[in-house]
Amino acid sequence: MTEEALIKRHICDYLATLPRCIFTMNPRGDANKKSSKYMIKGYPDLSGVIQIGKEALPFFIEVKTPSGKLSEDQRVFLQRARELGCVAFVARDLSEVTYVFQGLLGLR
Repeated sequence: MTEEALIKRHICDYLATLPRCIFTMNPRGDANKKSSKYMIKGYPDLSGVIQIGKEALPFFIEVKTPSGKLSEDQRVFLQRARELGCVAFVARDLSEVTYVFQGLLGLR
């Protein structure tokens, strides 16, 4: 298992413990081949929705190793998602994800 895959596994294990959260790990294929004209370049590794109070808040997480580089397409996607009011960020380890979600849930 790659370092990035291990980080994703830890993040998914954590997200699965959140009672008002649904998420998915996005499937990967050949980065240069689109299976549909509606596939978006730079779409993050994890996406989902978490309930905060009475609101549902979409989130997107791009997982990278500590030395991993964000592509321009990934940077643009995350920026656009934030502009639309989503939680969208790069996570290089589980602690970054727990920090964000504990803040959303008012636990810090």
